[in-house]
Amino acid sequence: MRKLLVNLYVSLIRDRVKRHRVREILRPSPPRVFDSDFMSGSREEFIRTGSYRPSVSVVVPCYNHRKWLKQRLDSILSQTYENYEVLLLDDCSTDGSREVLTEYAERYPEKIRCLFNESNSGCVFRQWARGLAECRGDLVWIAESDDWCEKNFLETLVPYFLHSVSFYDHPTGASAS
Repeated sequence: MRKLLVNLYVSLIRDRVKRHRVREILRPSPPRVFDSDFMSGSREEFIRTGSYRPSVSVVVPCYNHRKWLKQRLDSILSQTYENYEVLLLDDCSTDGSREVLTEYAERYPEKIRCLFNESNSGCVFRQWARGLAECRGDLVWIAESDDWCEKNFLETLVPYFLHSVSFYDHPTGASAS
């Protein structure tokens, strides 16, 4: 079962079209809240104008990581790259993690959505799959809740996705270039 979930996760990360289809199956698509005009031009235009600013969904799965949550969430919310959303997932933590997640969601309602399980899923891969299904962004970052990052993490990494061929496969089947 674990291998199957890992393979599903990897295939969803690699295949943007598949990720969007899974999202459509699991729930109706919400209206987009991010600016995705970057999909309308050619690769050369993105490089020339520097207008490559895809939205990033930051998925933070959590289970009993209260001890590290504030440092993790502060490091995400202080990113120099600003076009992102944060999905906070909790798998029925017993250490007060959910209260910390709720506090941050209330402080940053424009950036954060919470997805709390009613019963423990027993598997972090289920949390990842749920986070992927709920993403609205063009890129996905699974940010484990017991870690942290530098302020320029997204600013540094996002430009590398400009050169990813599979990135240009639009969910409608149309090519952006």
